[in-house]
Amino acid sequence: VYYDYFNFTVRRGEGVVPMINFFWNNNAPLPGMPSNNYFSVAYLGLLRPYETASFQFRCRTNGATCNVILNNTLHLNGSAYNNFTLTRNTNYHLKVEYMEAYISISWVYLEWRKTGQNDSFWVAVDQQNLLHEAYCEGGCSNHGCCNTQGHCVCDAGYSGLNC
Repeated sequence: VYYDYFNFTVRRGEGVVPMINFFWNNNAPLPGMPSNNYFSVAYLGLLRPYETASFQFRCRTNGATCNVILNNTLHLNGSAYNNFTLTRNTNYHLKVEYMEAYISISWVYLEWRKTGQNDSFWVAVDQQNLLHEAYCEGGCSNHGCCNTQGHCVCDAGYSGLNC
């Protein structure tokens, strides 16, 4: 989901992407958006790890702020990263927030490595590990499912934004 301004203020569009691996240079991420380099992007989906292990994540940017949120828990805030144990073939709700506040050349790459590996082991989170299923903020409280617009469709007897 793409927004004008760096604080997710004005929604401008959405799309499905295979990886979080972008180089926008001096341009806006979507045609028709102002190219003033004040924008934010929220990537929503599922992460499915290739093995059970403890992982670390990072967003490689040109100084922009980037957060990684797994299962509604902030995992990476800016450049500080924590260890997160993931189980093979388990789906984890993933949200990556990218906030651009006038940096002349813009890019973002989501990378991971197993905990304890040195810096040469950082690799892009591959498209085989990113699923493009819908994700709803708040998770529908286990009383519904998320549609492709990111809204909960509630089970009988439940209602509201998050069921």
